[in-house]
Amino acid sequence: MKKTTMTFIAILIMILSAVPAFGASVFQGSIEEMENNVPVPLGYDKNSIPDTVEINGVRYMWKSLQSSCHPVKYDPAVYDFFMGFDYNYDCIFTGEYYIIRDASAEQSAWINRLHVGYLKIYNTDFELIHTAKFDGYVKKIGYSNGIVYCDVYWSGVWQSTDMQNWTKSETDLVFADQVGNIVYHCLKKPDNSGRTEMKLSVNESDFYSVEYESGEKELNETRFIDYTFDSYYDRAEFTNDYVYSVNVVHPINRNLWVRPSRVYEYEEELVIDWYGRGGIQEESYRLRTPKQPIYDELERLKDAPYVCLNDTILGFETPPITESDRTLVPMRFLFEKLGAEVSWDQETETATAQKANTVLSFSIDQNNAVVNGQPAAMDVPARLVNDKTMVPLRFLSENLGYTVEWDEATRMATIKE
Repeated sequence: MKKTTMTFIAILIMILSAVPAFGASVFQGSIEEMENNVPVPLGYDKNSIPDTVEINGVRYMWKSLQSSCHPVKYDPAVYDFFMGFDYNYDCIFTGEYYIIRDASAEQSAWINRLHVGYLKIYNTDFELIHTAKFDGYVKKIGYSNGIVYCDVYWSGVWQSTDMQNWTKSETDLVFADQVGNIVYHCLKKPDNSGRTEMKLSVNESDFYSVEYESGEKELNETRFIDYTFDSYYDRAEFTNDYVYSVNVVHPINRNLWVRPSRVYEYEEELVIDWYGRGGIQEESYRLRTPKQPIYDELERLKDAPYVCLNDTILGFETPPITESDRTLVPMRFLFEKLGAEVSWDQETETATAQKANTVLSFSIDQNNAVVNGQPAAMDVPARLVNDKTMVPLRFLSENLGYTVEWDEATRMATIKE
């Protein structure tokens, strides 16, 4: 029976503060439940799909945007080369080779497991020099430190440095790739669960694990231009760095388990079309939200400080902010990771933290604090931002017995005992 189309429009649940540094990262989207087959993009029909499209002011090859990996920017010098492909694709350029992955079976969740996978390797003159064949669909490719990584259904991850000889990854490092100034490594978890954990390098820093305030993430991401995208029961999530995210909440409340079939712009909106699964029957959805606030917030978050404790970056739900060259972070997650107990007096807006023999208290918007009964001055006060208590990182960490070091190149505050 034909499915009834429903559109859910919700109110904006968070509004950006007038102070840009204190803005929230949650936006509201509208959802349309559609026919089982996701229709063509908004603004087009089946006979007018473009060769190139512009997204956030940059033009891309349309077929590469149907891939979950590396979208290809439009370049007049290579336009004819990419136009020669009659399938969806993504491309990695190593500086010496173009690595092309056939993404035409991207949305066929069962078919692509049986699909024979190919990578086509071209030189800088766009001459085909090798075709790598795999016993399974190539679902993802990555590139880091001179190594191309190839994730194949049923077969695992393969690596190559010369693009002709491929070896199966038998090490803890199973996959690597780069987004912006972030290099990420996927490593086997030591619990033999078959799952992986992610470690990040920021601007060529050491590699760090990430622990999220919201709990463990599956990280089944899809690349979207200079960002990555993931979906959950109640939200779509965009990120520059896998640490801080911009969330677009929606009212479906069920798992959208397959990567989106496309993410694109339509007029002043950002649109996500994907397949989900509700019980036995597949379902299709279209999420729409104003595009510019998303782009602006993602750009703003590129300047958000990182906080590293015990070789682990803390993934705060509300990213840290900077005031008078001091970093303020959400109170409860910080104190939890520092091993301190915290209480909150709502009437006086005063927090009290205790660890071992140290007790300190401070109030919102007050520079005066009390440490073990003695007055102490903070460079900046705690702030209440969108119902989150943001506290000065250095003052509180040092008074609890830690040292804090700041690295300007990576915008990272490292806490050490």
